[in-house]
Amino acid sequence: MVCFGLRSTLLFSIACFSVTAAEAGPEKAQSYCDAHWQAFTPTNGVQPYRPLIAFEPEHRFLHGGRAPGEVKVDFTAQQYDIRVGGRLINGVPIWAAAPAAETAAYIFDENGQRCRIRSQDFENPSFRAVWGYAPGRIELDFGDHFKSRVTSRLDYTTASPARPDGAPFGGAPCQSTNLHTHGLLVSPYKDEAKKLYGDYVLDLASPQHGDQCGGAGGQHVHNVADALNYDIAIPPHRPDPTIPNQALESGYHPSGLFWFHPHPHGYSAKQLSGGTSGLITVGNADDHPTAPGAAPVKTNLRLMLIRDMQIQKNADKGDYVFVASSDPALCAPSDNSRDTTLWPDGECNGGGDTSWIFTVNGVQKPEIAQDLRRDEAEVWRIANGSPSASYRLAIIPLDEATNKLASNQVHPIDFRILSKDGVAAAQESEAKEMLLMPGSRVAIELDRRLEGGAFALVSLGVYSGGDNWPAVVLATVKWPQTAKAAASAEPRSGAAMRPQAGAPAGMKKFDLTSRGPTIVRSLAKAGTKAGSLAAACEPLDGNERVILFVKNPNYGDGDGYRNADLFGLVAGLRAPPAHEGEPTPADYDAYRFFRRDNADQALADTAAVRLDEVKSASEAKFKSDGSHNFTPAFAAFPEFGNICVRRSRSVEDAETWVIENWTNEFHNFHIHQSRFSIGEASQLHNYAYFRFPCSDPATMDKCSSQNQSLKSDGIIEAFYQDKTGANGHAALGEDLHDSVPIPRGSDNCDGSIGNKDCAPGRITVRIPFNRKEQVGTFVYHCHILEHEDRGMMGLVQVIDPDAPETPHAHLGH
Repeated sequence: MVCFGLRSTLLFSIACFSVTAAEAGPEKAQSYCDAHWQAFTPTNGVQPYRPLIAFEPEHRFLHGGRAPGEVKVDFTAQQYDIRVGGRLINGVPIWAAAPAAETAAYIFDENGQRCRIRSQDFENPSFRAVWGYAPGRIELDFGDHFKSRVTSRLDYTTASPARPDGAPFGGAPCQSTNLHTHGLLVSPYKDEAKKLYGDYVLDLASPQHGDQCGGAGGQHVHNVADALNYDIAIPPHRPDPTIPNQALESGYHPSGLFWFHPHPHGYSAKQLSGGTSGLITVGNADDHPTAPGAAPVKTNLRLMLIRDMQIQKNADKGDYVFVASSDPALCAPSDNSRDTTLWPDGECNGGGDTSWIFTVNGVQKPEIAQDLRRDEAEVWRIANGSPSASYRLAIIPLDEATNKLASNQVHPIDFRILSKDGVAAAQESEAKEMLLMPGSRVAIELDRRLEGGAFALVSLGVYSGGDNWPAVVLATVKWPQTAKAAASAEPRSGAAMRPQAGAPAGMKKFDLTSRGPTIVRSLAKAGTKAGSLAAACEPLDGNERVILFVKNPNYGDGDGYRNADLFGLVAGLRAPPAHEGEPTPADYDAYRFFRRDNADQALADTAAVRLDEVKSASEAKFKSDGSHNFTPAFAAFPEFGNICVRRSRSVEDAETWVIENWTNEFHNFHIHQSRFSIGEASQLHNYAYFRFPCSDPATMDKCSSQNQSLKSDGIIEAFYQDKTGANGHAALGEDLHDSVPIPRGSDNCDGSIGNKDCAPGRITVRIPFNRKEQVGTFVYHCHILEHEDRGMMGLVQVIDPDAPETPHAHLGH
């Protein structure tokens, strides 16, 4: 059995009855949850931690083993009234789940027994009111298929806070949706004959077929249909942890934690603010034991999905309503200082009737207590499912989280970082805090010697340069002094995944994800000269891609978006720099960018242009607003952010992408269908490849000197700084990511390229495009979805030189 066992005090009174082995025939005995679900009432104001519902293939649920199968769960996007923190919240967009007959849905009861959920329970209003905000976890193994029919019943015809504002370039609120499996290395195919999709995000499912999100998708919406049918195949092979890079070869897939969410361009953030996301796990918790022969360590593994939403008091009814267009400054200090207040109750309120609530697995400020065990390590796999907010995760003594304290008055405890973005870290490291930007995941291990202590999982707050993401208590953890000891080394069912009995007995602990980190080498050997700058879709011949993050602040489009920033991406090529300093104007003049003028123009036919032409073309489009070099994803043509890649033959033939931030706020680089490593250690102190202006003594005076700003900038730098992983969290050239933070430029960076008063932020990544599963069209973007929705996104098209029939001549607009 691929058992990601989850147990907790449940949010309902659940009566279970047993089905005996005789009644079940050859199948294992099982229990079904009574259909009489009762809404949970907190005990003395305390809400217990709860797991997510798990969906796995029926045959594995009944018989165990690891034979490939399919998980089929249909999702309908709709508004629903849900309960969070004892409050009824109206109009929350959720994904109503409907598992097929061949898919088992289960949770664990308070006694550690699996409790199966009937399909009709998902239609029960009482059940959905509580469990609907957390649609669940898709439990997959190698060779499995995840199938889903995605539809939309969203209806924004009635004005209310739950009705999103119109999107830039679109106006009308979007009722359409689609599905993205974040982090999975699967195909982005679109089979028009069979009407099937892989992880393809450029089509939409609409309630009335004619709703195209008011045009919000711009050039990046290809088709609108009544429903989208997904058949996403997990590659069949489990990587050998002793073979470097094997997880990145065609046909292989790392085990680990991933997630799914909608991706309707222009409205992703507004839908994701609700309950339209869940987790995906691939593989087994005991896939890769390490350190054989050492003493066994019992491990309790939890899966946590952190999310947030804003709600507004409904004075007429006495309940609350979901706020679709959230305010990132809601809880910012009134004096604009950034000495962050720590909000102790899982929510913040900036005054008035609007609150910002934070949840773990759909529960506001849950308490982890009842299922803790002495002599068991706690391992937490955590995903940031927020559309835009970042978290500085830390674990602090509970008595420091009971009052509103400045973040510099707390004393975080050490934890061990085991994996990032679902894939094992090349080197485990100790840390006191961890930056988790939207879409990112981390696995941490807590010390078993914390018995008798009381702690809080918190975010210490992040100032992005543009937004203040609040410091807040997310959950509490209480180890009783007389915590019950586990009876033996055998795995027990508990609040989280435990390794299975079939694992080798002599292991020290479990590596929760695939080893074999990528160590991709630069194609341009030292002392060699790169070839001339390549044409679109041609091999880079030792050259490097450069991606410029830009924006047009205070753009007014006449449709209610005055005083709103719009963002963009500019993509080009450069030769490896001849000097180590900051690129000069002459260097930028030598870069080449690719201009696409209309939807019918293939990327292979785009013309190479200089930066001045990018600027002049953008200025012509946005001249009335003073735009200088702004090229958003949803604007009219021309486009300058699209990338065409020729599939390589080896994982070591990775491309170098130098990512520059010409804005004065953080961004979060994410690319679909791919994994990448962080540059090379030799590049870290070379301004041409890495620069952290707001934590660099040479340029720090150009940035805000306020306390919280410096802490946020410092943790971005720490993410990259230490190649050993001892202080940072990204071993250079080794750890695999699907998203990473981009340091902000200095305060004078207004989004325009070449601003002489701007010190841009810069990092470098290495992305292999060798997998057959990458062939097709997908996107890269900022995963602060507020930025992506406002234009910070571009297309990536991977063509296969060994397959002439690859449909790359037309992108399907």
